[in-house]
Amino acid sequence: MPHGPSAKVGWVVEVSIREGDRCFLFTSDVQGAGLPEHVAFIRSENPDMLYLDGPLTYMMGQTFSQDDLRASLKNIGGLLETTRLRTILMDHHLTRDPGWNDAIREVRASAEKNGKRLVTAAGFLGKADEMLEAHRRQLFAWNPDMPETAMERSRNFQLVKELGKK
Repeated sequence: MPHGPSAKVGWVVEVSIREGDRCFLFTSDVQGAGLPEHVAFIRSENPDMLYLDGPLTYMMGQTFSQDDLRASLKNIGGLLETTRLRTILMDHHLTRDPGWNDAIREVRASAEKNGKRLVTAAGFLGKADEMLEAHRRQLFAWNPDMPETAMERSRNFQLVKELGKK
């Protein structure tokens, strides 16, 4: 499946898990399901629960356009209206934007009006959203000794250790 609005940055694998008549679909990194092929695959799997990484709103004007956002929101709304989806877990890209909730306000309201859920992973678990990615600059300002690159940070899990101490 194309990684986002085009295959310029590569491809991703989606995973569908079935048990009886239930289906959970993890769409990986499609950046909000803005392409017809994203939607076609979701429809073909016919999930009742979908994990969708959400539109790349924090990169608006850089690698993600208003047209990409409109296509994503239109497709998400269409999936909620015309499939058996009951829940969309939206996380990852979308929640890197502090204003993520505003970006999907209309689609979320439509979902709720129709008895469906569009929530973050934390919200699904009944927990408050802690937008760590959206506040990355603040977190690194509080931890100025953090290694510069993600590779250095992940190599020794230093950020995880430091956050666990607080």
